[in-house]
Amino acid sequence: MYDRVALYMGAQRWKKQAEASRSSSSSAAQPLSEMQPGALPGRRSKGWPRHGYEKLEHRFQLLCAEVLSL
Repeated sequence: MYDRVALYMGAQRWKKQAEASRSSSSSAAQPLSEMQPGALPGRRSKGWPRHGYEKLEHRFQLLCAEVLSL
């Protein structure tokens, strides 16, 4: 039960952040898909594929959509 509540709260927070970043185009926070490869320090050297961030973001979006539809 707690996991569902935590997922729901995380999804709500992610949704608010996404809406806020869409409304303010001069936002400092970029979506992961718009980041340059290697913008997050140290990840490339640990063997993350270049498209890993996009895959993760897509999976997270699908998970949030599923949780919000409950």
